[in-house]
Parts: sequence; C-alpha cells; structure tokens
Amino acid sequence: MAGIRITKRTSTAIFCWWIPERKRRVKCPHAGNMNRIEELFRQTNEYYLDALDRKYPDFDQVMDKKLPVVIYGAGRMGEKFLYNLQKLGIAAQAFADGNAARWGQQLAGVDIVDPTTIKARYGSAAVLIASLLYESEIEAKLYALGTDHIYPLRYLNLKHPDIFISPEYEGESAALFDEANRRGILALNELWNDDESRRIFQNIIEFRLTFNKKLIHDSSSKNIQYFENGVIQTGEQEIFADCGAYSGDTLQEFRKQTKNRFKKYYAFEPDEENMKKLRQIIEETDNGRIIPVTAGVYITSGKISFLAEGALDSRISLSQGTDSIQVFSLDDFFKHKEAPTFIKMDIEGAEEEALRGAEGLLRADAPKLAISVYHRAADLWRLPLLIKGLQKHYRLYLRHYSSEIVDTVCYAV
Repeated sequence: MAGIRITKRTSTAIFCWWIPERKRRVKCPHAGNMNRIEELFRQTNEYYLDALDRKYPDFDQVMDKKLPVVIYGAGRMGEKFLYNLQKLGIAAQAFADGNAARWGQQLAGVDIVDPTTIKARYGSAAVLIASLLYESEIEAKLYALGTDHIYPLRYLNLKHPDIFISPEYEGESAALFDEANRRGILALNELWNDDESRRIFQNIIEFRLTFNKKLIHDSSSKNIQYFENGVIQTGEQEIFADCGAYSGDTLQEFRKQTKNRFKKYYAFEPDEENMKKLRQIIEETDNGRIIPVTAGVYITSGKISFLAEGALDSRISLSQGTDSIQVFSLDDFFKHKEAPTFIKMDIEGAEEEALRGAEGLLRADAPKLAISVYHRAADLWRLPLLIKGLQKHYRLYLRHYSSEIVDTVCYAV
C-alpha cells in the first residue's frame, strides 16, 4: 500500500474522557433505561449463546455432513458460502433464490431452484440464508413453507465467522461483553439527546444478544434516511459532503429536501462503476454546484487498497483489496475550500478512520453529521463516542431505517 501512512490510535483515549471510573457512583437521569441495559449484561455471553443454540438446533449436523444443505441466495455471498463449505468437504445440494428468472440456471455448477420446492426436493435440508438485506423476509418465508432447519446469516456468522462471512455481524457477541465496550455502552446511553434514541439503542443491543427481530422492526423510522424529520434541517447555504455517494440516491433525496436550493454538493465515490451512474445524474441536472470526486475519504490522503464491487458494498479493504484508489482526509480536501455544513458517511466500515480525518472540521466548524454506525460490530457505540469526544457541543441522535441490522444512523447537530 503505497503513498499512505496508517496510524493506529488508541480507540479509548479520544472518547472516554467522561466515562466514570468503575467505583465512582453517578446518579443517572435515565436510570430506567440504564437498568434495561444493565439487566441484559447481568447474564453471561454463554447464557445468550446457549439460548441461540436452542433456537436454531442441530447445526452441528450440518458441519458433520449429516444434513443436506441448501443455500438461500444465489449471489456473491451465497457463492462464497459454497466455496468455503466445499473446502470442508460439505456439498450444497442447491441454491434457492426468490428471483424466478434464476430458476433452472446454475451458479458455480450448482442448480438454482424455486424456494417453494425445497422441502419436496431435499426433505429436511438445512437452509443457510446468505442475505443481509433480506434476511428476515427470507426467514419468515421459509417458516411459512414449513422448512425444518433454517439458519439465518446472523447465527451462521456467530458460529463460524470464517466460513459465513458478514462484517456487519462479525464479533458482535464478543464485543458486547468486552469490559471497556460495556462501559462505553453505558456511558453513551446517557448522552443521547432524546428518549427515542435511547429506546432504539437499547433495542439494537438487546437484538444482538437475543436475535429477537421484533426489536429491530419496532425501531425503524418512517422518515427519510440521513434527513430525519425533527433532527436535521437543511438550508439554502448548505454545503453537503456525501461520503459514499454510490450512484446518486442521496443526491436525489438531498435535492428534494432542499427544493434544489443549496450552495455546493461534493459527491465522494471511489468505485468507477458507481461513479459512471452518478455522473449521468449530474450531467442531466448540473449547474456547477455538484462536484463529483472519484475518491474515498479516510484518515489521511494518498493511495489505498480498495475492493470494487460496482455495488453498495464496494469498500476500502487493506486485506482483500484488488484495486488502488485515491483517498482524502476531509481536513485535507477542504483545507482551501469553504467548509462543509453537512457531512454524510456510509462507507462500508471506514467511518471511524474518515471521522478522524475530519477532526479539524468537526472541532472548528461542527458541521451536521449523519454517520452510518452498523458496518462494524462496535461502531454503534464507538462512533458516537468518538464524535462527542471531537466536538463536545454536539447533540447526538440515533435512528434506524430498515427491518434488518443495516441502516442505523447517528446524527450529530
């Protein structure tokens, strides 16, 4: 990785300045809410793991090759599951997929079938769900079909994260029971600016321990992601930094929110395929205010490894990157430009590094923030605490925008 220096900074030093010492007794104004989290933490990690094994029984039979296997999801994730299972000598009988156009085709030499035929074709097969965005929907469909053995992605990753890879779930359980993380979670619960944020925060923590999806469903906002009504206000002088602009979805929504009255819009997107789609939108409507930037955002400026997928999950990856891309720290990029008034980040796990690269902007200008806090297990509490540590005057809010574990946003205003 040429041209960039990665600095490894202690994660606790910058945001633990207000966390009370372990023996210090502090009266909490949200004691009822705090007690809910403390009650969850009174049980051990093993207690929750045992409960999940009872909820999803017989998984050892899958790994011991005693149950036939069907992978639900004939996409990149499903193909990776197949490859990793084959290395262990475990064969998949089929892929199931909800897209009828795929039925009768093959992926990696394995048939793709109609999910409604699984039971008739493969009996009591174990169905492994290889989907993050539609996990709950698929699980509900399989239960309705009377499928005997259903294993959602979150459980698969918990059992074998090296086989069933999902960065959003990886390490969740262990992270919650780390003592430093636990203190951070309890401290952050006091810092949310409204009860709705605390409720959502606690629901997500409890879901990660129990896999009770109702907690996620009950947390989903009906408002527009990144532009939460009652939290975010935009104006005609807005300078928007869209970090992770994808193919222009946030740009189009921003124009609706501002009624197309804004000052500047910087669209950072390092994936060339995504940028092509984004440029088409800009060319149709551009009047000089929308600036496409074919680069990522990070802690420093330079070149870095990148995994280009031409999709939502393209990301900076020091270990799996196949391309080299330009990245900027926001402090460097805006050094000789007017500072942004609103920064949005959805950059597939690089949010912490990008926030550190915007430290000067946050301290000096305190722009509005809408930051994704779900790509890595500890982002849910680490990133809000980091933001508060960089700018103590921020008011923090948390909102969730899906029926899955994705699309959780921390706002700072």
